[in-house]
Order: sequence, then structure tokens, then C-alpha cells
Amino acid sequence: MVRRASLRVDGYVFLLPEQVDGITEYPFYAKVMALSSESATIRSIDLDDPVNCDIDVAAARSAVVTKVEATRTRLRKLLRQAAWTESAARFWHGQVVGIEGRLARLQLEDRVVLVEPARLTPVAPVVAILLLRVPLHAPMSRDGLLEMQATILGRILDGSAGSPASNAIPTLLEGLVEPSDMPDGQSTYQWIDPRSGQTRTFRVQHAVDYAFVMDGSQPAPSALRLSVGSSFCSDPRFINNASAVRHRDTSIPLSPTASIDQASNIVSLFAQEVDERSVPVQ
Repeated sequence: MVRRASLRVDGYVFLLPEQVDGITEYPFYAKVMALSSESATIRSIDLDDPVNCDIDVAAARSAVVTKVEATRTRLRKLLRQAAWTESAARFWHGQVVGIEGRLARLQLEDRVVLVEPARLTPVAPVVAILLLRVPLHAPMSRDGLLEMQATILGRILDGSAGSPASNAIPTLLEGLVEPSDMPDGQSTYQWIDPRSGQTRTFRVQHAVDYAFVMDGSQPAPSALRLSVGSSFCSDPRFINNASAVRHRDTSIPLSPTASIDQASNIVSLFAQEVDERSVPVQ
């Protein structure tokens, strides 16, 4: 029988930003440095800006993970991050919204699929949002996709080929995506706010504007700077629509173990019912 890890000094926890008053943008692993009857002192692992703080001992106890997970497998390291994967001769972009067993739950445009964490690659949220509905089929290679992603981000932040940085979606995707596949800037998506855990509704254009204003090299008009809010997914037009719970879509396995029939028809892969043997449950 496998013993469950317990809260102790030199043990490990996996914490959400809302458990540390939002001082980090994304969930993170941490080491327990000290314990009292009321609090645990933790130190983050592998964050660019290290976090040292005290949290409620009950919250720490519920967040305990094994040393193997915290320092080696890091199963949950991409939680709430934008990511992409490859399956059935297509690339898919979405947000990692949870873990089931040893599989990550990747929220696509309209459903959740299960993916091996090792097959997920993080990407800038604005790039994932722009490509969420774009059909990226073979023969595009992984290197080709990475180059496309870098080009899009570069056009937002720095511009390219003598052109200034831009927040115009047709300009960002020109030559990369067919005009008919380009997203409408006023179309809306839902996303789990990485810092709060709440589900946010926002326009594609808002996500682009936020990256352009906050991270770009081109001076933005003052009206635009004042309109972008506090996050790429926190659109002032929908700020009152935040919800603490994301709707749980049916999860389907998106992995190399899918059958040939499934791989030849991604619609069938998404439409089929999941039998109990294909999805690990814990």
C-alpha cells in the first residue's frame, strides 16, 4: 500500500495563486521550511521571482505532494497555462485546466481532452488564443509551428521587417493563416484566470490589446492603455461575469493510444463516448 505524503518540514506542496494572496501568476511547487500549529512557511521551487511566505496550515496540508512529483515529474507544472499538443495530424491549442490521474485536462475551444503532460508545450496565452480555432493540419512540422508562434508574438511585441508592433489581428496573422480562418476580434472565449481561479469571459481583441500594451515596444494610445484592465483574460466589458467554477466538459483521451479510426477523423475522436478503461480515475 502506497503511503500518502504528509505535511512536514522539508516536505513539498503544490499551491494555487489564490492560496498566497495572488502574489504569483500561476500555480507553483514549494518546499515547507517551517511549521507551527497555525501556519506553514514555504519557499517556491524554480520560480524566476522566488516566493517565501506563510500560509494557513490547513491549506498547506491539503496541498501536500510527494518529493518525486515536486522535484522530478512535476505533473501539475502547466496547470492554468496556455499550451499546445499534437494529435491526429493536427496541432491543438488550449489551456491546461486540471489533472485526472496522470493525464492533463486541456480545454480546447469547446471541450476538454485528456493529454499526457509530456506531450504539452507551453505557449504565450495571446498566441494560443489567436490560434485556438485555426485548423493547423499536417504537413506543418513542429518546427514550423514554433516559428509561426514566434512570428505572431514578435509582431505583437516588436514588429517585423521594418513594420512596427501591431494589435491588428489581420496584420499579426498575415501570411500565416488563411483570411477565412482568422479569428474575429470581437468573438469571445472563456479562460480560467491563472491568478484567481475564476472563469473569465473576454474578447480576442482584448487579449491582443493587453499583450500589445503591457509587453510591446510600440507606445500605445492612452485610451487603449486605460482600457486593457489587469489581465489578458480580464476584459472590462465582462468583468462582472467571473465565476469561481469552470463548467466541466466531457473529457476525451487525446493521446498516441487513440485508434487508427479515431486518428483519421478528429470529429469522431471528440464525439465518441469515453469508456471507463480509457480514462484513469483517482
